[in-house]
Amino acid sequence: MTAAEPLASSLLQVQRHYRREGFSVAKDFLQLELLEDVRLAVEAYNSVEINYQRLNFDLRDAPDAVLKLARHPLLVQLVKAVTRWSEGYLYDFNLFRKPAGAPPTPWHRDGDSLPIQGELCTVWIPLESYDDALVYALGTNRLNPVDALCESPDDLSRLLDSPSVRVCGVGALRCGDVSVHNHRVWHMGPGNATSHFRQAIAFIYVPSGCRVQLNPVGFSLSSALPHRQSHLDSYFSGQEGLNLSGHHLLRLF
Repeated sequence: MTAAEPLASSLLQVQRHYRREGFSVAKDFLQLELLEDVRLAVEAYNSVEINYQRLNFDLRDAPDAVLKLARHPLLVQLVKAVTRWSEGYLYDFNLFRKPAGAPPTPWHRDGDSLPIQGELCTVWIPLESYDDALVYALGTNRLNPVDALCESPDDLSRLLDSPSVRVCGVGALRCGDVSVHNHRVWHMGPGNATSHFRQAIAFIYVPSGCRVQLNPVGFSLSSALPHRQSHLDSYFSGQEGLNLSGHHLLRLF
């Protein structure tokens, strides 16, 4: 058996779960040395004033170590495997450096937060151990986005209580683990119950053919309008209807 064969077998399992549930977890996927470089870069990037609710980390200002990780061959293989895209691009990144006692990240779909009409794939990477990481609503990715639209707490409660949906936490994630999900699956992040900052980084990837749209079909304009508008203004000068390829994107494969 070659070194590539265990990786291929692992990616096949991750791919199957992702295609079925809208997310998957790859355990012990990245080298710790690579993540240490990223952790130091993230701390330097946020050294002046920590704002874990920042609306938009501009990809064009990303530290070199962050971009290196985003385009690492292992992540290229992961995104290719789960999405089956013929062309993939790095669209953006998010930093999560929540202080002790920070509240949970509310339930959301990534498609509600970004001005993109088309598929999105998010790779979420802990930069330290999480005893309680992401929580997903299994089954929501298989719904038409219009049917999964929730614009009030009551809408969300009805969706999560639906017989076709099962709430499932991924449990503990350690350095080197990776969680990957699509833009249709509902998910949330528990609050930081530790006594220290908790750090993670996420990369958002898109295929060719996506377009810039402030109000993508099936996703809530009202729930994340400030975030969406921030992206529209910073990356696309407020213009809609643009073909996403060829703007600030970085080719992945």
